[in-house]
Amino acid sequence: MHASHLNVIEWLGLEIKVPGQRGPDSAQGPWELVRHGVSLRKGSLVFADRRRQRLQVIWTACSQRPDVGQLLKDHRTRQLEQDADARFTAATLPAGWRGLRRQGAADGRGLLRAARYDNATRRLVEVVLDAGDDDAVVDAVIGGLRVTGPADTARRVRAFGLDVTRPADDAGTRWTLRSTRVLPADAALHFDDGQGREVTVRRRAMAGDWLGCKGQTLAAALRAYDPKARRAFAASAEQPHEAEATWNVPGPRFWRLLGRHRVGRGRAWHDAADDAVYELVGTWPARSPGDLSPWAVGPGGRAGGGADHD
Repeated sequence: MHASHLNVIEWLGLEIKVPGQRGPDSAQGPWELVRHGVSLRKGSLVFADRRRQRLQVIWTACSQRPDVGQLLKDHRTRQLEQDADARFTAATLPAGWRGLRRQGAADGRGLLRAARYDNATRRLVEVVLDAGDDDAVVDAVIGGLRVTGPADTARRVRAFGLDVTRPADDAGTRWTLRSTRVLPADAALHFDDGQGREVTVRRRAMAGDWLGCKGQTLAAALRAYDPKARRAFAASAEQPHEAEATWNVPGPRFWRLLGRHRVGRGRAWHDAADDAVYELVGTWPARSPGDLSPWAVGPGGRAGGGADHD
């Protein structure tokens, strides 16, 4: 499968490539990320096409190397308890991976379960892949799955049309992906640094449908789209397709007297090529302000170029 037909997801130190264009067989895409977890220790990503679930990638923190062969044997035993007629064969996979192909009597489809242990990050990575007999998809997905680093130090997130690189760790401060909010054509990633600072990165797709009449500034469109928002964006003096906002976060009046009130700062811009509006918004204690400039935000792309939250 050609690299230009793949989408790349980066999530908690994992890089995953999945079919991103529809081919004659539905297994050739597009596969959408429909379920995801943000736990550093154990979680999964689930991808599906319009017919069924196609891929699950599971990560588990393991301080000691597990017996991957025994894990696969245990899986085979459990599957035979459910379907005594199922057949299993050892899968030929890229170096480091071990796997079993299962051919079930009930559904006739071939499922691949594969696993590998990454010594550097002490993580077990498991894959459940439904690609039938399409070896090109198997090679692209298994061969393209990389562990790029530990989950807690991973700086880049690529998913849901967003490509975000957080600031580097500095003086005990580490930004962590804490939660998400994913709706149709509207995705947001929420980070915090454990020191009271929070940053949200948001992408709203199909911007041309709601930006309004020609010549309207982005700031005006944002105010019209969400008139009750406290962070009223104002037009950038230099760019009509950019907007900025600064505000005080609501809270008890005595917080301000004690110097404990919070402030916010945000920036929004329209990416015409992607037909999307991006927002980068931070809130933090007024006495310990943050900085949005180290954050890099752009559209998520394909390899040649991202639901429910667990």
